[in-house]
Amino acid sequence: MDEIKSLEEYAQELVECIRDQYENFFYRGYDDLPIIKEWYTLGIEPHYVLMALAEENIPDRFTFGDVREPVKRWFFRECRKEAEEARKSFSKETLPHNRIEKLYKIVKSVLIELNFNDFSIAYKILSLREYPNLFEVEKSLKEIEDQFYALLESHSPHVEECKARIRKQLDPYSVYWSSKIYKLTARTLLRDCLKKAHGIPEFSAV
Repeated sequence: MDEIKSLEEYAQELVECIRDQYENFFYRGYDDLPIIKEWYTLGIEPHYVLMALAEENIPDRFTFGDVREPVKRWFFRECRKEAEEARKSFSKETLPHNRIEKLYKIVKSVLIELNFNDFSIAYKILSLREYPNLFEVEKSLKEIEDQFYALLESHSPHVEECKARIRKQLDPYSVYWSSKIYKLTARTLLRDCLKKAHGIPEFSAV
């Protein structure tokens, strides 16, 4: 969300926006709250919902249930587009505020690819735009990076392929290195492999 809103405020604004544009929209009250809460959690602003409805084929008379999936599909597609644009320009970006916003879009897109509905890690990144101290920003980004890659290591479809490639790469050194060095190296290489597979830039604002 661009601003902090309660679920109640979001629901009221959302219903009013749709009613203003569509006379045949039917709001079912309490029965629609699970859908409204889902969109709220995903960060689908009311104006995004209107943009989705304008582009999708919707019934003449509709409820939230009728447009739940079309709105989500539209929003996820836009998130992926924004992430691709962010990837193209991230390395050339010099303003910390903009780098943080681009990183947020990329991380959110990856979470969508992995079918996550919890974007709290992405929102943590976005919240760092308000930090005046770059040292604290970098420190926080490092912590968020560790949390994010822990998720990737558990859910990415590329994990097994990456691990197999790493085992083959490190096999000649297994008899010379200690177990600790081997594991640390393998972990670093796994992160690098996942980073390339998902198109993830450095977690840095500078």
